[in-house]
Amino acid sequence: MAFTFNGAAKTITHSGGTLSVAEMWSRYVDWLATGDNSKYGELLTTVGRDQDDIPLYVFLETGVTIVISNNSIPSPVVDGVLKTRSGGDPFGGAVVNARLKEPGIAIGYSTTGGTSGPSAGEIAAAVWGYSPRTLTSGGTGGSAPTAAENAAAVRTELSTELGRIDATVSSRMAAASYVAPETAANIAAAVGARNVEGDISLDELLRVALAVLAGRSTGIGTSTEQYLSQTGTPRVTATFDEDGNRTSVVLNGA
Repeated sequence: MAFTFNGAAKTITHSGGTLSVAEMWSRYVDWLATGDNSKYGELLTTVGRDQDDIPLYVFLETGVTIVISNNSIPSPVVDGVLKTRSGGDPFGGAVVNARLKEPGIAIGYSTTGGTSGPSAGEIAAAVWGYSPRTLTSGGTGGSAPTAAENAAAVRTELSTELGRIDATVSSRMAAASYVAPETAANIAAAVGARNVEGDISLDELLRVALAVLAGRSTGIGTSTEQYLSQTGTPRVTATFDEDGNRTSVVLNGA
């Protein structure tokens, strides 16, 4: 088995007999690395030569043909797949007995011994009937559920969940035991009524303090002084001795 490469004529001459695609590629690589043969560009390209699970594909670049030196000798093609980049005849229309081989690639399988893969219906039936994942029909006759059926299912689920929520809330406190929270006015009144000292409440203390700090006064410098509310009510009445000491104080915070 011999190959002769002519870069200028874009031909590859094979001596005849079995044509090994792998051998042709190997000889081409040697020829391409010799002298200035690379100036002719690529005559052959390949895919799959570095992967064991992919057949060796060798492509004749555009315009390149294979010539068999003795057309009468059968030339089966082995050890790979021979193609042209343009999709034409690798042998340029020469009358030869070149038996090209194509790899067989399985694209489906059948557990019943058939030659084709399972149909879409068979796949659907297998998924639907798979016991660990048994599915139930959501709609009438096995079809997809309708909008009305979806809505009914949602209402059913909501009714169940709302029933659980209501039972949980109502079980926390009986209606008869419920006491409404105090209003803001009631809370303020309770704070104002709290005694600050003795029987003087916070509200009374504030009224007395307001009269002393911001109210009118009478009798200042005499033995009796008074401090009045904003409306003129005496809130503080103080009595002094001849030395100016305060001897008694009457508070009116009501």
